[in-house]
Amino acid sequence: FFSHHLTSMWLIKLLVASLLSFTFVCEGLNATSKTVLASGDVALIMASGDQPTSWALIALVDIGPNVMIAVTDYPYVNGALDTSAPGGMVLFNTASGMPAGTVVTPSSLSTFGTKGSFAMEAGGDKVLVFHYTAVDSNDMPTPATYLYGMLYGTSNTGWGSNGLSELPPGLTVGTSAVDMGTAQNAVYIGPREGSQPSLLQAIGEPAAWRTNNDAPETLDLSTPWDVKVGTATPTPTRFVFAAPSP
Repeated sequence: FFSHHLTSMWLIKLLVASLLSFTFVCEGLNATSKTVLASGDVALIMASGDQPTSWALIALVDIGPNVMIAVTDYPYVNGALDTSAPGGMVLFNTASGMPAGTVVTPSSLSTFGTKGSFAMEAGGDKVLVFHYTAVDSNDMPTPATYLYGMLYGTSNTGWGSNGLSELPPGLTVGTSAVDMGTAQNAVYIGPREGSQPSLLQAIGEPAAWRTNNDAPETLDLSTPWDVKVGTATPTPTRFVFAAPSP
């Protein structure tokens, strides 16, 4: 009886001490926000070449903080962005992050930088969006990944060496690039709810855009976007017990 009593007391001591020294280590959810972007993570949804010119893009994934993005009308020629050609860049930082469904326009940017002379032309121009992490010796952002591209305007003859721009690497017409033909002004008016792939397919279809050659288009900012992003996958939780000495 005495031995059994000591054993029971030791088990109780073990349990109490273990609970007192219980350490819960939560490794949390895998973050869904991205800091290294891929083509189609954003998409252009407006381009107006008539005055006052403007553009708009939509985030189709949750983008993490301090991601640097450039919008440019420099052409992509012979395997590189040609910053010696007429054109310029608008540069912005996602600061504390950019949730999927966020719309960015020039007027929505409280802080941004510029390079060259970004001036969209009604007669025909290209708009490219890219992610960058570094600049070259001339302090020009170096594209790390091209995210989206658009052609428009009366002189537009399509992507290629004889057109306004070649198609940058990683972009695909219909999913991460769109050709609006000879329209000088265009705005996407298609579905705003769906997954990233389904929305890219919709945005990449010129029939889902309203176009004209007379005046800038207006983007509907009152209807929210509902981008279905993937959910985080829980990492198994580890429970660490510190057993006492008997």
